[in-house]
Order: sequence, then C-alpha cells, then structure tokens
Amino acid sequence: MEKCALCGGKTKHKKVDIPTKIDDKFIVLKGVPAYVCSQCDEIYYDIKVARALEEVEDGVLTGGTKMVRIKNAYEIPLAIA
Repeated sequence: MEKCALCGGKTKHKKVDIPTKIDDKFIVLKGVPAYVCSQCDEIYYDIKVARALEEVEDGVLTGGTKMVRIKNAYEIPLAIA
C-alpha cells in the first residue's frame, strides 16, 4: 500500500502496538506489522495480518491464547509465520 485511502498521504510499513478490548479484557497486541499513513496515522493491515488478528481474538475468547498480564491489561505478542 502506497497511499492512504482517507487523506492520500504516503504510507510506511512498520510495527505498531494496538490497544483493544476483547470480551471483558483490555489487550495490547504487540509488534503488529502495518502500513501507517505519515499524515493522518491511519493504520492498514494486509490480509495475512488481518487473519492473524482474527485468530488472536478467537483464541482470547476460547482461552487458547497465552496472555501476559501487565497492570490492569494483558499483552499479546503477534507472531506471524
């Protein structure tokens, strides 16, 4: 991805941390590969990353994902093969 769909700015590939809430748990997904707009900071994922994020969500809901407790939230490193 080269251009942001929202503002037309240039995107750059980097790893980001994503705070989210799944079920009743606050989660920080660490090291997520993404394309980030240099102007508006909009974040985009390719299909492989989007599927990995879905798998993490499913794992949290079923109890199959290992989470590291950090204060009042959990941290999950994203491992993409």
